[in-house]
Formats: sequence, C-alpha cells, structure tokens
Amino acid sequence: MRRRLSLEFALAVLFAGSVLISDRIGTGPENIAAGLLAVALPVLALSAWFFVCARNIAALRDFEKAVAVRAIAITSGVVLWVTTAWGLCSLHLGAPELPLALVAPLAAGIYSLVHAATARYFL
Repeated sequence: MRRRLSLEFALAVLFAGSVLISDRIGTGPENIAAGLLAVALPVLALSAWFFVCARNIAALRDFEKAVAVRAIAITSGVVLWVTTAWGLCSLHLGAPELPLALVAPLAAGIYSLVHAATARYFL
C-alpha cells in the first residue's frame, strides 16, 4: 500500500513539474512544435497518474474498493461545486479565473481528505 501511494505521489509531483516546465517552454501560434510539447508533457503525466490510480483502486478488496468509490463520488461532487462556484465568482464578481490545469491536483487533494474521512467512518 505504501509503495502504491508513493508511486501516486511521485506521479502527482511529475504532473506538477510538467505543468511548470510546459509554462516555461512557451507557446503561441508562431511555434506549433513548442506548443504541442507544452501540452503533451502534462497530458502524458496526467494519463500515467490516472492509470496508476485506477489500477490501484481495481486491485483493492471489495470493501476497500467500496470506500474508494464512495470517496470518488463525494470528491466529484465537491470539485464540481468548487469549480462552478469559482466560475460564478469570476463571472459576476471579477475574481480571477480558475486555471483548469489545477483541477486535477485540486481533485487529488480533496480525494485524499475525503478518503481519509470516509475510511475512518466506515472502518
């Protein structure tokens, strides 16, 4: 379990690093190759992160899997609520727009909290 969580954490850090690197690469219509590279790096890291998370959940025993799926459902609702509320604040109150690249790390952080709370309640 610790090894699986360490791998997920490493992939989360890889995703964050690739987002920072893609920001440094520079984009724009004048340099399509750099733009494609700037998009490909974080998308590949996010894909690997998603694959490992899905594989780890599939490997759980039935009860643990039920707790994880419940946490995913709650997390989805919370992330949907937060992003919608933020978007409405941006639209009507002039708040800064939420960078969409931050939704995955936001969801991962909320999932960690919800899973810990759900696991304590049900275990």
